[in-house]
Amino acid sequence: TIFKLKKKSNVAKASGQKNRQASMTIIYFAVVFLACNLLTFLNLALYAYSRISSYGYVNMYCNTFLFFYSWIISDIFCVVVNAATNPILYMCRMKEMRLWFWSLFGFRQADLG
Repeated sequence: TIFKLKKKSNVAKASGQKNRQASMTIIYFAVVFLACNLLTFLNLALYAYSRISSYGYVNMYCNTFLFFYSWIISDIFCVVVNAATNPILYMCRMKEMRLWFWSLFGFRQADLG
């Protein structure tokens, strides 16, 4: 009947919208991951290049600060920034997560709109 056809159409639209929203969430997480770990990838590429070529790894950097602290900055700081942004992305993308977070501070769903 017409009612069943309309119901199937609405279900298909809702399913498509949820799939698009999930795809966008995955894209956001991938972009943040790549942006946060770009320094690590560059540092590893420089190290691999220095091992293949005769150009030394020490000579790749223009000063000693970058030589000594590049691994600390890229491997520790960038990973921490990525891990810190993940909950923020979850909060932005998931309504249930936002409601749970605000309920920790005593807000109800009616207070949040």
